Amino acid sequence: MSRDGVIRSSKRVIRVTPTLNAAEHHVGDVLCTQVEIPRAVIEKGGIASLKTVYMVDYGNEDTDVDYTIIFTEKGTTEFGSQNATADISDADLVIQKITSFGKVIGTEATTGTVDQVRIHQMIPPSISGESVSDFCLIKADEGSTSVYFHCILTAVDATTNPTFTANQLEFIFHIED
Repeated sequence: MSRDGVIRSSKRVIRVTPTLNAAEHHVGDVLCTQVEIPRAVIEKGGIASLKTVYMVDYGNEDTDVDYTIIFTEKGTTEFGSQNATADISDADLVIQKITSFGKVIGTEATTGTVDQVRIHQMIPPSISGESVSDFCLIKADEGSTSVYFHCILTAVDATTNPTFTANQLEFIFHIED
């Protein structure tokens, strides 16, 4: 509640299309890093509830691909070079201030397919046998309303490594304050 007694609430959908390295990707590769989610929170340094995240794959890659998405307050250090193994020090992770993460297990995910487009739900995750939360919190750094995300390929079918085009993936964030 604000000082004037009025409760302020906001619900929004934010779409972000990171630029990917247009090449074949392997297990452990960074797909994207330091990607800004603009206006993710209402107030500078604020917190919001990330209700769900969808990843739309406009190239319909193999379903047996697993992804991890990590949310941070800061976007000052990359998790590694795109299309290379994630390589970030513990000290740099501390500085980035991880707030939450989500993952897609390709064979277990809630996924929809329309023609050549695949839509994966990343949060809340669909993981057999694990207890999961319905949402996660994200926080912006002091003086900012942006939150950052990083996406890593965590498992790939051994016979088919995905090859993404530059704008093949779109992330859709459902956020509520």
